[in-house]
Amino acid sequence: MKNFLILILLCLSNLAHSNEISPLIILENCKSCHGENFLGNSYMASLKSIDKEEFLDKMYEYKLKKDDSVMSRIVKVLTKKNIKEIAEIIYDIK
Repeated sequence: MKNFLILILLCLSNLAHSNEISPLIILENCKSCHGENFLGNSYMASLKSIDKEEFLDKMYEYKLKKDDSVMSRIVKVLTKKNIKEIAEIIYDIK
């Protein structure tokens, strides 16, 4: 039991000190609205209809917005590195 508690404490400690969010986890959020292949659907635009640079610009704009939209709330917690990694996965990997 003691070893189990130590393991839990170590795991919690690692989570508390980690500021990085995995791009693959973030992309699952994107897919929930923009579709499995980011091609959009009847209520959401395709991310593939814009190029990588426009995507980056839009994401940085959402990060600076002072509103409570879904995209602003999602992007606020992302770093520029996170945003670039997401763009690479969406646009550079075929």
